[in-house]
Amino acid sequence: MNGTRMENNETKLYTVIIYTQNQTGLLQQFTNIFTRHNLDIWSLFASPSAIPGCHKLTIETRATEQKIVLAVKQIEKKIEVIRTFFYADEDLLAERDNAGKLDIVDQD
Repeated sequence: MNGTRMENNETKLYTVIIYTQNQTGLLQQFTNIFTRHNLDIWSLFASPSAIPGCHKLTIETRATEQKIVLAVKQIEKKIEVIRTFFYADEDLLAERDNAGKLDIVDQD
């Protein structure tokens, strides 16, 4: 290695979670950003969130980490959103698996 940072070009399944207020044309704006970055939307789910007046969009796509980071930054910059998160699929699975495990400590 020559001391430069190696790029991770591995394509993974990512879940992007977006919290926003319900506005006309939001889905079109999101799809425009994904199209600009050559990202296919594998699944899309929109629903009200637990916060009144706030909606949650969950988008799954296959991408490199670099592409997903750029797309999320552009969503936050160009579209009026409350907050945007992204997770690699294996991170969500590990979190789900760990959620069911409890540490039992002997109190004696």
